[in-house]
Amino acid sequence: MPMANEEAYARITLRMARVLSRVARGHSYAEIADGMNLGLRTVAGDATKAEGLTGSTNKGELIRWWQDHERAWARWWLDQLGIDPQDLIA
Repeated sequence: MPMANEEAYARITLRMARVLSRVARGHSYAEIADGMNLGLRTVAGDATKAEGLTGSTNKGELIRWWQDHERAWARWWLDQLGIDPQDLIA
């Protein structure tokens, strides 16, 4: 069962977000592992865990979910840190 977005955002780690961003941009797990200096099983594991957190049943659904939520995830984390996104614009 998918989690509420806020709960999913809290459980998606920075590394998972980096993996998801690369998956959503069409990179293979092998390319991601090489580029992030991670093991292939780690990358695949992060993607599988993210599928569970988001209620996605396959890679395509996960990509669509991340494309729809990537910016909201980042804004949510900034809010948790007490950072106004406008303060980041110089």
